[in-house]
Amino acid sequence: MIDRIIPLFILIALFVLGFFLVRRRLLHVLERRAFLHEFADRFARYVESGGRNDVLYAELTERVGRMQRELGGYGVMASYRPPFANYAHRNYQVVINMLPEYRQAATQWRMESQAAQYASAIRDVLLRYSGTLGELEDNAWKDLRSPVVWFRESVRAILASPFQLLTSLGILSSSIGAGLIGSGILRVASGLVALIALFAGIVQIITGWDATVAFVMKWLVRR
Repeated sequence: MIDRIIPLFILIALFVLGFFLVRRRLLHVLERRAFLHEFADRFARYVESGGRNDVLYAELTERVGRMQRELGGYGVMASYRPPFANYAHRNYQVVINMLPEYRQAATQWRMESQAAQYASAIRDVLLRYSGTLGELEDNAWKDLRSPVVWFRESVRAILASPFQLLTSLGILSSSIGAGLIGSGILRVASGLVALIALFAGIVQIITGWDATVAFVMKWLVRR
């Protein structure tokens, strides 16, 4: 009897672990969306003030570093040439650079059109990122309702734990560790391992350990 109870508890534990992992991912997306909406609302009110609200500018400046990091590739232009310049910036970070540019242009005479272009560029970046976060939130809600995804995510977390440990110990760099954890190979491997583990666990719960071993050995002999 015990050889059937143990795999049952293991399967339940994996499902529960996966549920909390997916829930944590959803909460992280919701936190990012809340921060984005807060930043976008402050920026909208700052633009309405014509770049003259120093309190809002200070609040935006305090948060602009995090906002730029949150945006990642969505907030970077491959190449950007400033107005009236004969040079271009590569990998130009839009929000962190254009926020002070907007303030300067908005408060100077006859530069209203340039200020409007800066404001529009920042809004476009924030809007595109908002759409991406919306998709991530929808996917996270779907995953939260799928026990199969819970099981897969728990197995994936277990398979990724050695890479996380090596990264935390400094043996792997953060970029390499993140690349390995997010790689397609790990996703495929976690899916296969989850399928095999789920099937094996169900078989053992139904038939018991001895019958499971006999079944596996019989299948291997035939192969």
